[in-house]
Parts: sequence; C-alpha cells; structure tokens
Amino acid sequence: MLYWAEGEKQKETSVSAGIKFSNSDSKMLSFFICWLKEYLKIIDDDIILELYIHENFKETKNAFVEYWSNELGYPKNKFDRIYYKKNKIMTMRKNVNQNYHGQINVRVKRSTDLNRRIAGWIKGFNKRCGIV
Repeated sequence: MLYWAEGEKQKETSVSAGIKFSNSDSKMLSFFICWLKEYLKIIDDDIILELYIHENFKETKNAFVEYWSNELGYPKNKFDRIYYKKNKIMTMRKNVNQNYHGQINVRVKRSTDLNRRIAGWIKGFNKRCGIV
C-alpha cells in the first residue's frame, strides 16, 4: 500500500518504469528498503539512492549525505547521485531550516518487471476487497 501511495507507477507514455520510491521521512524510507530486501529479495548492489536538495544547499551537500547515511545505514558513497532543485522563495513546506534534509529516491536496477508485478498485486488486492 505504501508503494501504491508513494511509488512510481507505469504510465501509457512510460511503460518501462522501474521501481522508484521517493520520500523525505527516514522511517518510511527504511521501511521500504527493508521490504525490498526482506520480501522481494533485492540486494544492496541493486538499490540506488538519489539525493534531491534545493540548489541553495549545494555548498553544504556533504551534511545532507552525512544525515542520510546515518539515518538509512548506508555508507556515504552510496549517495553519489545528487540532484539540485530550483529553490522557491515562498514555500508551504513544513520541513524547512533545521528540519530540511532533502528527499531520497530509492531506485532498483532492472526492475521494470517487478514494478508491473507490484501493480498486479495492488490490482488483485483491490479486486479481492471489492474496490473497482
């Protein structure tokens, strides 16, 4: 259900989307990674962690890498993909200042088929529960 809410789905324009889960909650990310490893038997080498931060934090990117390394229990070199988002002057986000840690995308290599299976599980669960 977590993936249904927060994960990347196949679209008509992108039918080969792999597993991708984005969030800024470290507990939710840890739960998702645990699910990948324990139940789907995904190995660490196939897990890619991408960090997204606002461009005005470019100079302090190492502090963000340190934070996520500690929170998720992965070495700092696992966070080698860092992307910078344009900063908005006015924001409605709650996670600002000391509460801002960026966002992590958890991706799985070669996972298009697995993404399709997850979509099937969700569809099957909905059908079983009478949700059309």
